[in-house]
Amino acid sequence: MGKPRTTVIVLRLLLLAAALLPLIFFYEVWHVPVKVFLLGTGSWGFGVIFKMLFHQLLLRPKERRGGPLLRHSLVNGFLSGFFELLAALAVILLTREKVVYDHHGMIAFGTAIGSLEMLLVVFSRGDELLRGTVLEGPAARMRALTERATGIERLLLQLLYPFLERVMAMLIHVATRGLLFITLVTGYILPLLAALLIFVLADGILGTWFYLTGRLEKREGIDRFMGWLFLLALTGMALFLYLDEVFQMQEKIF
Repeated sequence: MGKPRTTVIVLRLLLLAAALLPLIFFYEVWHVPVKVFLLGTGSWGFGVIFKMLFHQLLLRPKERRGGPLLRHSLVNGFLSGFFELLAALAVILLTREKVVYDHHGMIAFGTAIGSLEMLLVVFSRGDELLRGTVLEGPAARMRALTERATGIERLLLQLLYPFLERVMAMLIHVATRGLLFITLVTGYILPLLAALLIFVLADGILGTWFYLTGRLEKREGIDRFMGWLFLLALTGMALFLYLDEVFQMQEKIF
């Protein structure tokens, strides 16, 4: 078995463990009901479906005519946040499940979404999830760069960075849904706006603009991408946990 194939297997095993172990912990230790995981992943699925439909019907024709990449990227990030957060809001309000308002439920809801995305990566082939999108070409060129890497750089680009990228994405899902729930419980709009801004930066700037401008086709661009993603995930989680603690102490809402 060649080294590239071994790296892929190790990465998928790490992602599989990172996807399942938190859910097992939440269920066995925190006693979070399985329905919270289903609500989280279900809301993500509905959000993605509506985002893709909106994108294909209204935005794809405009993309073919060209336009500023930054504007396109920001719109893409906004739509990701709008539809995914709206779907989460709709699922909670329609099902009227009080359990997700619990501190542990909040975290489990977002974690389940990150776990689902990890599992999709584990059981997909290459960049097939990006097939047919504007990111397909840039992603292929980025993959070519990582495949040329050797030694320690190969382990960094093919194993460590992909694993950490998924972990950071999971934390962003936890933070954004947590901020949404804080808005639901308290009525304050600022946490929700912060969640939407995080989406614009994560899916718009990092997830789209970095790809389309070719920044991820160079090693230094990938390093910067990972640095900004880490900072964004850390900031989002810190904001969520801080506001969660503030409202627990001041208003006794949990």
